[in-house]
Amino acid sequence: MDFQGLHCYIDHLAVVQPDVPASLEARTGASWSYQQLHRASLRVAALLAPLLAENGDIKGRPPRPAALGLPRGNAWYACCYACWRLGVPVVANDEMPDKASQAQRAERLAKELRPRVAIGFATKSMPNDCVSFSMEHILAAIETGTEASKSGPLTGPDSVLLYTYTGGTTKHSKCVVVSHAMALWELQNYHIVMQGHVSSADRVLQFTSAYWGAAAFGQIDIALAFGACVVFSDPEAEKLAPLIAKHEISVLGTVPSLLRATYPGGPESKAPSLKVILTWGEALSVKVSKPWRKVCFLVDLLIASEYWLALYSHCDVYRDPATGREKHLLIPLPKLQMHLLNDGLVLPNAPGNEGEMILTGATVSPGYITDGFIGPSESTEHSDYVHQGVRYLRTRDKLRWVSAKRLVYCGRTGSLAKKGGQFVDLEELSERLQALPGMLSCAILGGERLEAFCTLEEELTIPLQRVQKEAQKICGPTARVHFRTQLPRHPVTGKVDRLQLQAQLDTLLQRELTYEEQKRWIQRQMLRAYCSWYPVALLYLVWATLVGGFLDLKSLWSIPLRLLLLPYMWGALAYTPLLPLSSKRERAAYESCICPPELLLILVGVLPSFLLCTAQVWACALLVCVRRERVAALPMLAVGVVSPFLPLATQLSLCGGCIIWDLMFPHDDRFLLPSLPLCFYLVLPKWLGDELTWHLEKNFLRRRLKDLLIRFFIIPKIPWAASWAWEDHGRSFSILDSVGPVRVAKGNSGLSLAVEFSEEIQVPCARRAADVDEHASSASPSTAVGDGHGTLATLVARAGGDPSMLRLDSLQATVLAELIRKELHQSISVADVLRSQSLQEMQQRCGPCEEVNYEEEHGETFRVFLLQFPRHPVDWCLRVDAPIDLHAFQRAVDRCVAQHSALRTSETPDEALRDTMDKAAALWQLWRAVGRRSDCWERVMASALFALWPRTRVARSEEAPRLEVRVPPLVDGRVRDPRWDWASHDQYIHSVFDDLLKPRRWPFDVAVAPLFHGTAAGHSAIEAALSKPASEVAWYIYCSITHAYSDGLSGQALFADLLRFYHEERETQGGPSSAAKEELGPTPEPLALLQRRLWRSLCKPGNLPEPNDDLYHESICDDWGRRAGQSRRIYFHPNVTRTLRLAARHCFGCSVDLAWLTAIMCTMFRLFPQQPRMLLILKASCRDGPGQGQMVGFLSEARLIAVDAGDLATANIWEVHKLIDSARLARDWRAPEPFEFGLCVYVNIVSAMVDSLPPGYRHLVREAAPPSRWYSTAYSHLNLRIDQLQLDDWDFRIFHHDSAWGWDWPTNFAHDLADTVRRMALTPTAPVVGDLGPVERSGAAETGSSKRSAEIETVERAAKLRRRGGNEG
Repeated sequence: MDFQGLHCYIDHLAVVQPDVPASLEARTGASWSYQQLHRASLRVAALLAPLLAENGDIKGRPPRPAALGLPRGNAWYACCYACWRLGVPVVANDEMPDKASQAQRAERLAKELRPRVAIGFATKSMPNDCVSFSMEHILAAIETGTEASKSGPLTGPDSVLLYTYTGGTTKHSKCVVVSHAMALWELQNYHIVMQGHVSSADRVLQFTSAYWGAAAFGQIDIALAFGACVVFSDPEAEKLAPLIAKHEISVLGTVPSLLRATYPGGPESKAPSLKVILTWGEALSVKVSKPWRKVCFLVDLLIASEYWLALYSHCDVYRDPATGREKHLLIPLPKLQMHLLNDGLVLPNAPGNEGEMILTGATVSPGYITDGFIGPSESTEHSDYVHQGVRYLRTRDKLRWVSAKRLVYCGRTGSLAKKGGQFVDLEELSERLQALPGMLSCAILGGERLEAFCTLEEELTIPLQRVQKEAQKICGPTARVHFRTQLPRHPVTGKVDRLQLQAQLDTLLQRELTYEEQKRWIQRQMLRAYCSWYPVALLYLVWATLVGGFLDLKSLWSIPLRLLLLPYMWGALAYTPLLPLSSKRERAAYESCICPPELLLILVGVLPSFLLCTAQVWACALLVCVRRERVAALPMLAVGVVSPFLPLATQLSLCGGCIIWDLMFPHDDRFLLPSLPLCFYLVLPKWLGDELTWHLEKNFLRRRLKDLLIRFFIIPKIPWAASWAWEDHGRSFSILDSVGPVRVAKGNSGLSLAVEFSEEIQVPCARRAADVDEHASSASPSTAVGDGHGTLATLVARAGGDPSMLRLDSLQATVLAELIRKELHQSISVADVLRSQSLQEMQQRCGPCEEVNYEEEHGETFRVFLLQFPRHPVDWCLRVDAPIDLHAFQRAVDRCVAQHSALRTSETPDEALRDTMDKAAALWQLWRAVGRRSDCWERVMASALFALWPRTRVARSEEAPRLEVRVPPLVDGRVRDPRWDWASHDQYIHSVFDDLLKPRRWPFDVAVAPLFHGTAAGHSAIEAALSKPASEVAWYIYCSITHAYSDGLSGQALFADLLRFYHEERETQGGPSSAAKEELGPTPEPLALLQRRLWRSLCKPGNLPEPNDDLYHESICDDWGRRAGQSRRIYFHPNVTRTLRLAARHCFGCSVDLAWLTAIMCTMFRLFPQQPRMLLILKASCRDGPGQGQMVGFLSEARLIAVDAGDLATANIWEVHKLIDSARLARDWRAPEPFEFGLCVYVNIVSAMVDSLPPGYRHLVREAAPPSRWYSTAYSHLNLRIDQLQLDDWDFRIFHHDSAWGWDWPTNFAHDLADTVRRMALTPTAPVVGDLGPVERSGAAETGSSKRSAEIETVERAAKLRRRGGNEG
């Protein structure tokens, strides 16, 4: 039966099945039959007929519609029906969750379509001749109105049925014209698609807002096609599942992503009534369709707003031979007029032909509303194609014939993006990602680089790291893969909103640009503040010159000479008590008079003019005498004696001649004299500003001078005002009273916190990950790299790693690189060890050992960045199972000292300039960051700083004094104080070494100590220990190196050689062959490497080929960023740290140190959700180069990683882990710039040598004392130090956090950090920002109080034991 319009078809249903339910409102439960719907439409038509009688337009414009703003329901359905009866199209815009989008759409349709009637609209943008009706008017007409006596104007299939807008999830939405023929086409062909699975007894859910008209009215067409009941409901996705069950919905039409969101548990969780599902709008993956086909009749439709029902699929699977992937077979409707177009040619319907689908006929839209007319939205060439005189719509959907009546979908013609210089199909990449096991949904955006957004299933069957690796492999190495808990969806269409994803990327970029602007502004303002002290220095010098010249203005001619003299007087007097430059000097001598910069300026200013050149020569002579041999200064001293009696021009010539004379002779301090002026005037404003400001604040009588300087000369430094906002809201009290999974207790007067889990956490991913990795390892056994002493797998195990998973921390990677070098004679960097995902990949990265040469490798003088020489020892203590042969150990120490140059260093003779040069380098980095770049000028300044840099001198191995191994004395046959017999040997040994090593020897000290209870006979502690049974004696080795030339990882390199030498010496018993043992080739000089890093930090900052070859000079960071802070200690119970280790191993596939970083940053994001971008500064080992793992030196440096989690509402823990891990593996980090330290979270993790020592040795770590006071000075937002004591025992210290956060912030931090660890183990894909509401409180206050008291007592008792030494307490 042919119908002229959709309303005629509904009239037909009202006749043939008047009592069958036509519509049902889920909100109210009101139901109408087809007869009631028919009568209601007639009454509404009677109300609207006088207004819509003449709806034409003399200019041929499209008919003006009736705008419907009513909520979807029975009345809304009747209004649509009535307008169609009158020959008037409709445009609907009902309630939406996003009110801004709803209002914007209302404004747009009012402007573009100029409605004649507006029903339920509150907007004031309607045309002046538009008549408005409220909901009450419509309901009154339906209840009491009269029915229309006649139909409206004659309509035909080509008449406009409605105007609808495209979804707008990928680009700007367009207004599409929908004809009656398009709806009638669907009504006629749905019977072919459904194959009898739908009847009039079914209920079809209509939940899509009319904002997306094609889907909204398409759901109605499904019900009309079979005379079924349409159920109107709200569009909230989270309410769909219970609504389907409540109203017994049997037919559901939706987009695939919304189907997964409605039933995240899969088909098993669906309502029993649901039997038919139709999907459209997005690609339905085979992985999703297979389980749903088993429980429902599943149909996938290829439709769009521009063309309605065209192709359908019953989800039969076809494996594409071109790609090897499974796809759904599409079936065209029998009467569909379609062809495939390729390169402008229409292809025959033959298997293998692939092209863009073009359509014509009843299913195709007449066009878009463009400038008030119906036509294509783009040029006709791109939107239409004329074939044999018939207009076809170019759909941009690519299809391929696989048989006579079957096709497969091949993506969109506009989905190409450039990757690696080639174009790739984003639709194809998305399909490949979607097919990955564990992948729930994904979306890919093109641009400068591909951006893939993915969500994962809750129950993964493979490890997360494998999903990440496969996704990265599909997208390419340059693409970024983001993991989210959910993807943003359009509130109406339910599709993934790619515009929101693009907005997230734009916001991410904008945050980075905003930060760069903020950083540059801070640097410029601070540089201006420094430079404002130059006029003050000149003012002091002019004033002193006038005073020395008795106010004679003629004396000012000597100002240039005095400016030239200043640097040399500064350099010379720095080595005398008159002008100490050290920041740790005693200032009492200057508090009552003047500060050192004033003294220098006044001294140079009052000096008589005829003595200026003489003073400069004497200053140069003093510098040469102090820094080099005294003989070298004799010619200058002679010149200084005669210069006062010579003419001024001759004096100036002699001054320049002295400097040239010094340059003519090669030595390690050759460019000292010409470099002094540049370095001095670079550091002068910082030095003068700090000293004078401090002195004026301390001296009450001179504070007025400070006010005058600030008023006329000084630009004040910008104050710190960048603290993050945080409020406790009483949550800390709830945490302390909590009986939830995480318990926190206070101790040590609140300075310490104890954190534990109420019950042991079972890691659910452990078994699955272990099974997968065991299968992988069994399929590919360990392969030997060479003919060495073992296989790669054995060496990985010896380094403390797992050969099947390669989860190594920085220490283990350093150990493994050294083992490969020594055992297999192969070379691999630490970075390549960390990047290797399997033994085979590590094998490929290994190469032959090459000799590593650095500049001046065999020199005796180096310039390196160093700390104070005789302070801050880095020490290690090892417990040995077997007795120690002292003589063999002494010979091993001798060989170790000869092997490592850091053990033969001496205190630099340039110590007086150490702090000053560090400030000069920091100021130079500031100038370079803000000022204009000039390669020539940068080279000159870098050379000057490098020439004046304090030197490090290394004694030759044959000239170095022998270091005797210390042994504790035997007092009355005892080595232990009997008062401490209650303590174990491991607890007592640290106090033994503290007493034994006074005074400490620099740079290297070593001791051996046996401990036993009671007394023993012997002349020494070694003899007494050997006389006792071995089971009663504990043997210990202690080594310490000055922190100036050593870091934590140097201990591994030191003991690797020391213990190897010891075993060799013990085997040979000091024979002649022991001194001539063949080494493994030349050892790279660490001081030469550090010297190269210093030079590059001065000359070529940033953009270095090796990101570790740069230094951060932090001496000016306290000028901006310093604020009040607080300290705290957190004791994590072993069940917390053990859970972290298991989560790292089995859930994240990473090392424990990386798991710590992930937990810390997730906690910070959780506590500060308004900060989606944080700066993380790590104390990185920086030992990536070949041979650097065996170096003893201070190679560790601060490295900055920007962690931007994007949208924190959807970011998950795995995403934060991936951001940190990718930067760590790719070495995508850099040295911090000036004043960045104050904006960061600083973390220093020190791993113990738990598994990397030879059998029979155990690393004994001494825990630091707990804090003794609340307040400290903060230089960053948060500063953490985490030291590993044992496998699951970590010393967690908050060195400082911003005091603006309050005293109760650490309580929240400790609780949320442990809770993050728990979620990392249970649900690694859990959202970063969890619930921060009140935690569960204890029901019995007394019980909770007594339990916390016991926990506090335990914490304090453990702290006392650890302060005495050891960690067994």
